[in-house]
Amino acid sequence: QVPPQPPIGSTMWQYRDTKGLVQGPFSSVQMAEWYERGMLPKHLPLKRTTDSQFVSIGDYFPAPSVAFKSQPVAPKPLAQAPLQPQLPGPLGA
Repeated sequence: QVPPQPPIGSTMWQYRDTKGLVQGPFSSVQMAEWYERGMLPKHLPLKRTTDSQFVSIGDYFPAPSVAFKSQPVAPKPLAQAPLQPQLPGPLGA
């Protein structure tokens, strides 16, 4: 069973600025205002405060969604390299 989604206005966001610093959290209302004014580029790395990784606005709001006004979708996990190389065969063999 899928947990209920929080109301759209209650979502809090963080973004990574051009210097790589994390800014926020900011409300969806504030983010929508900045987005409508063209202050947030579509490629801006951002995340909900409940998410662990930064993705783009388009990952949360694919067409025909309206950024920060439609319900955000869960972003697809980024492919990550394994932390340790996988060794063939059983360990210690």
